[in-house]
Amino acid sequence: RTLREAAAEDPEYVSLQQVNPLELAEVQQFIPEQTTLLEYFSTQEEVIAFVITRNDAKVFRRLAPPGRIRTIQERLAFQLEKFLIGREYVKAHSRRILEDTDRHLQTLYATLIEPLAGELRTRRVTIVPHGLLHFLPFHAFFDGQHYISDNFEVAYAPSASVLRYCMENSDVVGGTPLIVGV
Repeated sequence: RTLREAAAEDPEYVSLQQVNPLELAEVQQFIPEQTTLLEYFSTQEEVIAFVITRNDAKVFRRLAPPGRIRTIQERLAFQLEKFLIGREYVKAHSRRILEDTDRHLQTLYATLIEPLAGELRTRRVTIVPHGLLHFLPFHAFFDGQHYISDNFEVAYAPSASVLRYCMENSDVVGGTPLIVGV
């Protein structure tokens, strides 16, 4: 009832609060021509990836158990938290921190990107993580020679439905941009 009442006042806000699932054909209609949508879904047993372009869609199952991803994510977070120790520590151990961080980023690449890398044929990749995958820096995954962001323009979206909403709305002209970094 509250959402119906709010819809009369601010339909845009309500559309973000109550999102309907999309059919594949709907998703393919709003994906830009040179963009691949890489949407992940985690169950209790497996991480699944959906690779969707304007003209194609593929599913990659059993990429990894979520527990394995959680372990790698925790190890990566441990490396990144070393920057909180202080400038002198980081300066003294920077090579080792980089090596360990790259190793975890390479494991994430091998697990979540490598099995489907052959399907990434566009310049832009929009990643829709799910669950604990929201905590992963996909753009920084490392294949042993390059980071993902070296080869692709990477964008993130919380869901395909929200992405559609953003793609359908016009750009705000003359507004002041807000940039947020975590």
